[in-house]
Amino acid sequence: MGLSGAMFTGLTGMSVNSAWINNAGNNIANANTLAYKSTAMHFQTQVSQMIRSAAGPSPTTGGR
Repeated sequence: MGLSGAMFTGLTGMSVNSAWINNAGNNIANANTLAYKSTAMHFQTQVSQMIRSAAGPSPTTGGR
């Protein structure tokens, strides 16, 4: 894993924690609101959104 891979791993962790804190704050702020349905975060959902298949370089792109 190169330096950019390690940085993206850290960025993903911070993004997930930020979303979790935002979700918890929304649940706390709206706890006494009538008809409010609380939301839950699942880490698996965040991981599946970040994973995509790799592709090699082509004549028009450098790969991903």
